[in-house]
Amino acid sequence: AQDEKQWQVSWEFRLTSPEMEPDAGAFRWMAGAYYLHEDYKGSQLYGQASLPIGQFDSNSLDQTLNTYSVFGEVGYHLTPDIEVSGGLRYTIESKDGTATIVSPTGAGLFGAPASVSASPAFHNLSPEFGLNWRVTPDALVYGKVSRGFKGGGVSQFIEADGSANVYDPETDWSYEVGAKTSWLDGRLDLNLAAFAIDWQNKHERVSVDATIPTLRVIRNAASVSSYGFEMEAVGRVSEELTLNASYGYLDATYEDFAVPAIGADYSGNDVPYAPRHSVSAGANWTRELRNDLAFFADATYSYRSSYTFDPEGAYRQKPTHIVNAALGLKGEHWSASIWARNLTGEEYLTGYFRFSGEDYGVGAEGRTIGVTLKATW
Repeated sequence: AQDEKQWQVSWEFRLTSPEMEPDAGAFRWMAGAYYLHEDYKGSQLYGQASLPIGQFDSNSLDQTLNTYSVFGEVGYHLTPDIEVSGGLRYTIESKDGTATIVSPTGAGLFGAPASVSASPAFHNLSPEFGLNWRVTPDALVYGKVSRGFKGGGVSQFIEADGSANVYDPETDWSYEVGAKTSWLDGRLDLNLAAFAIDWQNKHERVSVDATIPTLRVIRNAASVSSYGFEMEAVGRVSEELTLNASYGYLDATYEDFAVPAIGADYSGNDVPYAPRHSVSAGANWTRELRNDLAFFADATYSYRSSYTFDPEGAYRQKPTHIVNAALGLKGEHWSASIWARNLTGEEYLTGYFRFSGEDYGVGAEGRTIGVTLKATW
């Protein structure tokens, strides 16, 4: 079982330069600051189904996060159609976490009972560089290089020596080129992007005992190489009907990932939850009614090729086909809809692990139907 409670509040402030015509020599700029505070409490529980859940072994994390960052970007038009840009973001992140292991039956499925705390802090400076070229009024070609950052922290696990499991941030350099185009007097948009990512110190849950998979910690365990491309099309068939479709290809593999504690080497294996092929298609129909009312209907189909759940890759989820749909009524400041997710009742897993030679899976939700009411002001 798993139980989580999370509360957060964030603020972001921005100052931007006035909108200007893209003349040669023209500058644009943006500067801002961001703050996030989060309180999190979560537990994982494991035990025999014949026991009350209060007798399950559990590991839990009680954590407070504070993130502060400042950022800025400038753009300069070499010509009216070509702009170069650069940006920086500086982040300070602090976490204060307490991990607790409880074993009412003495089974020790998450390790020996203990409670430990740690308060790590992290700093990061991430740049970004870009180039935009307006080839024609209906075609934009762009390129971007950026550095990404994901903070480290404290996990709900405890090290074998009884100390808190603290891990460092993960970083990556990403490279992207693409084109955004418009055709048929704006009725058809075609976009294409290709990317490559060099990922370092990726966070991974790793086993510390080959016979007990629940004994794990989080390590900066892996370097990953990821590349692919995406294509997207949006067609406005009429004022009422819009169609869209997309295709994505992804190749994400571990370049270097070994777990000495259990004698495993996952180098060359697929990264979990990374299907090689992704396809989606959808339609939106909106009919204007009287008194500023409109009726709408949406339908989407998505396909994902097979993917793994863990670095070992012993089990692969078969390809999935998911259909979602919604229809409703909306006014100027409100909307009401009835929707269905996984309309065809596709059966697939959202999680998987192996224990004592047996395969265990977490089933995805089946067909789900609901009603949503929204108001804006």
